[in-house]
Amino acid sequence: MYKVNSPKLIEIARRYDLDLVIVFGSQTQGQARPGSDIDVAVRWIRRDWEDLERELALIGELTEAIWGDGDIDISFLNGASPLLLFEVACSGVPLYERQPGGFILFQSYAARRYYDQSKFSELQGQYLKERYA
Repeated sequence: MYKVNSPKLIEIARRYDLDLVIVFGSQTQGQARPGSDIDVAVRWIRRDWEDLERELALIGELTEAIWGDGDIDISFLNGASPLLLFEVACSGVPLYERQPGGFILFQSYAARRYYDQSKFSELQGQYLKERYA
């Protein structure tokens, strides 16, 4: 199980210009065991602000606002694969939304990306099967 210091999380999200902070995975699906990690996804408002130093600082501060039995595993949604976006959209619980309804808009975007990509994956699989079978 995880705990959140909401005022601290809001302050961190605003300072780092995040528009979404979402917990997902086993913690939200009732499958967490003692010591299970806490999967947290974040999305920057401005992608050009991403850099390793900033990401490491954010990770350090998020561990002060979100904690539990296991380690925190941070995923950055900017530039993430359609599969990760879809997983976060399906199992995620928003901890912070800059704008009300931001998570719902993210879910719609993630579903579109996933289904668009899945069409190409099917075609690629079909091609490989025909070519090498």
